This record gives sequence, C-alpha cells and structure tokens, in this order.
Amino acid sequence: MDSLHSAISLASVAPGPLLWRLVSKEGFGRVLVAACDLPAGTLVCSERPLVVAPVAAASSPAALRGEAQAVAVALLESPVEAAALLCSPAHGEGSAEAVAFDVAADAFAAACPSHDSATARHWLGVASVNVHAAERPARGVLGLLTSMMQHDCTPSAHVTVGSEAGGSLLSLRTCRDVAQGEPLSISYVVSYQPTADRRAQLLSQHGFRCACHRCEQAPELVRCFVCHSCGEDAARWSASAAATPPRSTTSRGQSCSPPSDRATWASACAASTRTTTRWWRRTAAT
Repeated sequence: MDSLHSAISLASVAPGPLLWRLVSKEGFGRVLVAACDLPAGTLVCSERPLVVAPVAAASSPAALRGEAQAVAVALLESPVEAAALLCSPAHGEGSAEAVAFDVAADAFAAACPSHDSATARHWLGVASVNVHAAERPARGVLGLLTSMMQHDCTPSAHVTVGSEAGGSLLSLRTCRDVAQGEPLSISYVVSYQPTADRRAQLLSQHGFRCACHRCEQAPELVRCFVCHSCGEDAARWSASAAATPPRSTTSRGQSCSPPSDRATWASACAASTRTTTRWWRRTAAT
C-alpha cells in the first residue's frame, strides 16, 4: 500500500488535504471512499496520466483498434512501473466472458509479434478494465487513482479527461453529495441503458453481475411505453416486473386503465421493448 500511495502522490496535481482514502472491501478489493462529507461538484482529485495513447487508425488491424488496445501497445513499448499496481479482469474460468477475452487477447498478441505473448495479454487485460476514453483526438488514457473507483449505475462521481494540449489530466469530481466513508463510484458503462443491457455489458467487459440499488430495486427509468389503449403518457416499471401489468396509476394513460387481457398487454409491451432497444442501439452508435 505504501508503494501505491507513493505512486499516487507523484501523479497528483491537486493541492490541499486529501479528500479520499483507500480501503479494502470484501468482494471489491481496493475501494476509494470519501475522507469527509463532500458536497456535489467537489473536485476530489486530479492526476497526471500514466499513459496517453492515440487510438489506431481505421486502416490498422482490427485487433489493435480501440482505447484499451492503444494503451496496451504503449505499455508494451514503454512499460510504466506504476501500471503494475492496477487490476486486471476477473472473469470466471471457462465463462463466456473469459472465452471472449481470450479470443481478443490472442488476436492482440498475434498483432504484436515482437512482444512476449503473455505480457501482451496481461497489459491488454489491465487496459481493458482501467482505460478512460478521450476524444479530439481519440485516445486512451490510463490513470492510477482514477482507476480505483468501484462501479455503480447511479454513481457518486465522474471522471473527466482534460485536453491533449493540457496533458490529458484526469479529474474526479462528485456529481451528488457524498457522505464520509461512502464509496466514490463511477459508471463503467453508458448509464442511459436498460438494466439488462448494462448488466450484460458489465459482465462481458468487466466480469461481474451488477447488484447495485438501481439494478436490483430501482424502477426502470429508461424504458417506457405509450399506453396501447389511449396513446397517452408512458408506462414505466422495474425490469423484474415486466411480465405483469404495473399497479401504479402512473403506468397507464390518463383516460383508461391497463388492458384486462394480461397476455395481450405483455405482448404489446414486449414489442415496445424491442422498438426501444433498437432505437437506443442506433442512437448509441451515432
């Protein structure tokens, strides 16, 4: 832990008392928590990145394209000692996620024939779960302290990457009030997705099934359906309750009640789900 704190101190550019502390949490490993009560908008830390790497051009081999691949190539060519302190993926042995990573890692290693295959796979793993993407120009940015936050679909903080001209500084800022001892969390995925999509992406890319409050208990706020009887308002409900009509009066149009035929109701909602999902994927791709 001393070597980690020393490396963090060297990278830090934020003066003043530390607003964070690192603790060990069962099932999560190292977790960054608030050292005191932090109002929304507080700059928790700012650090110089360990690696800044331009994303490979579209004409490059597919196995080398992407922010994680760019950072992994940079680490292969110029190893950074502090990067060894970062975690790698925790996919279950033999799982679909582990198999998918093995395929990607094998392709990446094959595209880097001048480097040791095991080392190439290791750095790709580290980069894949810790990289921050930046644009204008497209680049992968790897930090140290800003790689220590746990995931939450309703995060307490967010990371921003500064301009390339300014050194691509990484800053962590709270997006709501955070109590002392509360984890400083970020979202590893795009938050404006249905629960099933977020969970699938987290499982595929990071090796865990999210069990945060939003995934387990909160209403599905990004999925809505126009009432099929009157066309008014929108029906929203938890993903776990999608098989039965919602009981809340906010889940039907102002002029009518939900259809009495549950099979018809469920079929209509399923069709709307498919339409909404297609729209989201088209939007996310643009």
